[in-house]
Amino acid sequence: MMIMVAGGSGLLGHHVVQQARSRGHKVAVMARTRRPGVDHAVDLTTATQASLAELLAGYDAVVFAGGVLDEGSESVEDRLRSGYVDPAVTLVRAARSAGCTRAVLLGSYYVHFQRTHPEWRLARHPYVRARLSQANEAREVAGAEMSLATIQIPYVFGVAPGRVPEWSNFWVKWLRSPIPMVVPSGGTAVTSVKAVADAAVTALEERSDADIPVAEENLSWKDMVLRMAAASGKPRAVREVPAPVLRKMARFTGAVAKLTRASEQLMDIGHLDDVYTHEMYLDLTAPRSLDAEIAETVQATR
Repeated sequence: MMIMVAGGSGLLGHHVVQQARSRGHKVAVMARTRRPGVDHAVDLTTATQASLAELLAGYDAVVFAGGVLDEGSESVEDRLRSGYVDPAVTLVRAARSAGCTRAVLLGSYYVHFQRTHPEWRLARHPYVRARLSQANEAREVAGAEMSLATIQIPYVFGVAPGRVPEWSNFWVKWLRSPIPMVVPSGGTAVTSVKAVADAAVTALEERSDADIPVAEENLSWKDMVLRMAAASGKPRAVREVPAPVLRKMARFTGAVAKLTRASEQLMDIGHLDDVYTHEMYLDLTAPRSLDAEIAETVQATR
């Protein structure tokens, strides 16, 4: 199979490329910036459908593993739209017109929980809304001729050359600081970069049209932080904040942010209890300990 991976130089895209090649597929890498290993330097935020269709001629499949740039003067909603939604839709539409028969979108497990637990109101957060739009619009564009699987990814551990999970930077800095470790009472599913890559390539091979949550462990926030602290070589005491207390803290912080006109965040700080007090656990696809990947992530994060 001939596969084009958009975002193939990133953390997850790198592993999708390696996994696909290890299974005998021919893979090309598309990325925003030209660097070793990148076959096509293409900015999907400005590329036209026609130019992409020409580039994709002869390919069987595409994978969208793109992300959002941190910098920029656009609003959060606009940055999320231009980073996650529009490029994915344009790529899928171009792939379909070029004759590709299958696609995979690397998405978020927040889409799964917004659909299964609408009462949690996760769509109040800009990031969740963007991921929902990405999944829904890409699937609509794929139509009947092209399969499109969405990989619904929780917190992920693992590294790639020069890459670590974005979320790990804050947590590891906190672990290495003298600030007390206080975490919410909920929890999350976690997985590894290699499990995500395996799910993505398998979905292409099977021409899957499914939404595919990927999880190898379910951890409370306390357990996750304790294991990250142990991996850092600096075990820490970790205390849980009761859900009602966190809720009041979030509402107060959100009110202050509005009064001071603080810049909007990917996740609305006034409703952070939405995403941290629930047990966002998934059925485990391949249960195993992620201790090695946790250590790898903590030790590689600066």
